Amino acid sequence: MNTLLKLTCLALAAAPLSALAQSNEAFIEKSKIVGAGNELHLYGLPAKDSTGKIKYWDTTITLEIGPAGKPTATSATLAVPQAKAKSTEFVPGSYAGGGSTCSLVNSPFNGRTQFDLQCFDAYYNVHLTATWYTGAISGHPWEADLVAAQLDTVVGNQEYAWGKTLYDNGTTFFACFNDPELLSARQVGDTLTLVNYGYDKVVDCQISFNKTP
Repeated sequence: MNTLLKLTCLALAAAPLSALAQSNEAFIEKSKIVGAGNELHLYGLPAKDSTGKIKYWDTTITLEIGPAGKPTATSATLAVPQAKAKSTEFVPGSYAGGGSTCSLVNSPFNGRTQFDLQCFDAYYNVHLTATWYTGAISGHPWEADLVAAQLDTVVGNQEYAWGKTLYDNGTTFFACFNDPELLSARQVGDTLTLVNYGYDKVVDCQISFNKTP
């Protein structure tokens, strides 16, 4: 066998091995990226498997910082399937309403789904972060606060998700929402509605957002 033929055969034999050695493709730019401390969260990270199928992951990368204060080559990565919204829950994505633009992301939390809404009103330069959890008030992460406010006695309380305003930029948002007041959330079609209860079962105000493309 001549030299050229030998090289050709070796190249063909090595091709499948090199293909297997390559990493499958991910699309970080299409995920919701949130960073805090040493952790980088990639919500809904699309990644291609060996068959070319796209799967979505809620991924947390924890950076290891060395003695010199420099990130090392070692980092811990945790990935779980992206929490899927049920038809009776909420749809992650972009929303707008009341002069604000918002982003809604979801993640699994102890058998429930956690939703985080971040809004910005450019005119007033104010921010809002609201977090709520699906499921009954019983067993809710903030059950003690919700029960103390008697929100478990609100008619139809089981039809809502319950949570709090967790950040309001130091300014009342939409002339009502303040950190850390209690709220309910409900989505009907493309309309997401938050109702602020403050610290009791009396409705203080509400705002609705519409899902955008």
